[in-house]
Amino acid sequence: MKHIVKGLVVAVISAIAGLPVLVQAQKIDEARMERDIEVAENILNTLLRQQSERRYFFPMEVEGKYMPGYGVTFRLPGEMMGVWGALAPLDPIVVQYPVAGRMYSYSFSTDEEEREDVADRLSELEAEARELEEELRKADREAKREMENRQRELEEEQRKLESELRESRGRARTEGIRGSARVGRAAAAPNRDSLNQIMTKKLAEVAKEFLVDYGDLIGQLKPEERIVITNRGDAGDVWMGFDQPKRSYLVVEALRGDINEYKQGKLSREQMLAKIKVVNTTTSDKKEPDLELFSSILERLYREDLSKTYFTANDIFFERLTDFGVVYYMSVYSAHDRGNRRFDMPTVNLENLTQEERDQKVKELYPTFEKGIKEDILEYGRTLKSLKDNETLSLHVKMTRCKQCGLPATLEYSVKADVLRDYSSGKITKEAALAKVTVKKGMPQ
Repeated sequence: MKHIVKGLVVAVISAIAGLPVLVQAQKIDEARMERDIEVAENILNTLLRQQSERRYFFPMEVEGKYMPGYGVTFRLPGEMMGVWGALAPLDPIVVQYPVAGRMYSYSFSTDEEEREDVADRLSELEAEARELEEELRKADREAKREMENRQRELEEEQRKLESELRESRGRARTEGIRGSARVGRAAAAPNRDSLNQIMTKKLAEVAKEFLVDYGDLIGQLKPEERIVITNRGDAGDVWMGFDQPKRSYLVVEALRGDINEYKQGKLSREQMLAKIKVVNTTTSDKKEPDLELFSSILERLYREDLSKTYFTANDIFFERLTDFGVVYYMSVYSAHDRGNRRFDMPTVNLENLTQEERDQKVKELYPTFEKGIKEDILEYGRTLKSLKDNETLSLHVKMTRCKQCGLPATLEYSVKADVLRDYSSGKITKEAALAKVTVKKGMPQ
């Protein structure tokens, strides 16, 4: 008996002593992960070129990111990021430019020079903001402060210009601008739909080939982590034009554990391909008032006068996706910059804060904001009557900027429509329903 007890003690001590080694072994080598992702990006680029009949069919802008506990997501170029310029017939699109993770497209007649000037200025601001962000990494402390101030000024000017463009869009719609151009767009729609199908098929082929043949090259992923390949941006690609062509979205993913089993010969190629999850959907132009209603509810809840955490200053856009559900896009802010590194936070009635005080308050508010959004999705998502039980309500939130605060850059909430209905009818409790709302956090800022 003494020998047994002694043996157990030795075993326990040995296990405890080995814990640091185990923890150390599980720690991610960030440099190696970055190298593996860059190699994978190059492979995806090469596969895309090989699939293309013309080298410029796909703009080579593949970007991979790792999120601990989730896996690696590779974002491929979507149709609005260059494909139309290469293959689609010419349309009367005057301005097309990216802003804050979204792709905007405005169409105006040639005599609208004022609107073009605003759009050009907004494009220049975005380019300058990207340059500043790169320079921030290299600047010393004093120079960094000056550039951060300029960066905040740019953000404020961007918000104002976005508001001007929205107002301009409304005036243009009222005045009936581009009456004849709409006919040209309608004639081009079938060709664009055909292009969507071709591109989506090619992307799916490339994604599956990569996952099966090269997914194991990202060596540090855990079996439960995944590799995702998609042509969707972090915040979605939102069009704010008069005529919104249908867009195809693709998400292809596989678990690292399944890839391991395939490489070990435990799964055949056909079995591995069957385990790959593919979501292939297109936007729908069907008018569903309940979708717009939910957008307006969120906009009201998170205006400065009602929100108790962060606030939204822009419209909350949404896209209805065939056989998938609906995706909403929301950007939130925490303060107004009053200049001289001083800030006002209207939702908590604080004024004249320093940068440090503002950042500290932003961090304090984050847990309440994350929890509050989840509860609001549950409470007000019940108004979405047009969603089928197996469809999804998804909300993508672009977070307020807070450098070195540790906050995620984005939040992505998802819940099935049947969960919303079960909660509404009392079939499940609020706690059970909240547990079914998933939250995917973006990279830390």
